[in-house]
Amino acid sequence: LSGLDLRGCNFTGADLSSTSMSECRLEGVRGLDEAESLAGIDLSNLKSGRDVLRGKSLAGKSLKGAILSGLDLRGCNFTGADLSSTSMSECRLEGVRGLDEAESLAGIDLSNLKSGRDVLRGKSLA
Repeated sequence: LSGLDLRGCNFTGADLSSTSMSECRLEGVRGLDEAESLAGIDLSNLKSGRDVLRGKSLAGKSLKGAILSGLDLRGCNFTGADLSSTSMSECRLEGVRGLDEAESLAGIDLSNLKSGRDVLRGKSLA
């Protein structure tokens, strides 16, 4: 799906595992947070709609291996989510909840964050 104009699409219940949506236009997209699977999804270099997951609950979702680089993830809830090997480089993370309660953070990339660098400060990561 790379490079397509997907504005206004509804992804509720879709299996988007290992789907490349890089360089897509995603404004007005619905149901991405309600997709059946987001493991391995590539949402890098979006042309528009970088806030498509802003404030959404991704609690309990598998985002294993997902590329979320550059997204505005402010206010998202990641409680119980599998974030192993997920790239969140250059994201905006202020107000994010549940990172310290994610199922796995093994191999997560939080480099060059635009905001929210203190999101794990004082949290127990045991």
